[in-house]
Amino acid sequence: MENDENESIRPPDNIKKEKLIDNIFDENMNDDDLKKVLQLSINEYNFVQEIEEQKAIETISMEHKKRLKQFSTIKPKINRILLFDKTNASIYETILSIIEMYENEYITKYKADKDSYNNIFGTIKYIRITKEELNSLQNLIILE
Repeated sequence: MENDENESIRPPDNIKKEKLIDNIFDENMNDDDLKKVLQLSINEYNFVQEIEEQKAIETISMEHKKRLKQFSTIKPKINRILLFDKTNASIYETILSIIEMYENEYITKYKADKDSYNNIFGTIKYIRITKEELNSLQNLIILE
């Protein structure tokens, strides 16, 4: 007990007042100052939102460009053969329509029934297309 009495208790720390936003708030702040600070905050928020929106647009644009490029070589081939092969014109027009829906981002895949699928790929074999073009079509037009 003797030790307890000899130990001294330090006095409490002084009270501190913290100020926000680089000490611009104080007791004397008027409405105009508050409006300026709020406007700065709004401007900063809007700036960040515009940057995020621009990044999203650039990403979408790249995706859209990729979609357009994917079938850019096969469409002229189909259009050319469409002029001569009138018996299969409806199939070629269907393929072109499917590609256009894909490019305009209305669809990601086209599910065809067995007969339609066989007609499309049975007819497409008469066109000189690369393996990549055929793979792209097979990834787009799938069997239901």
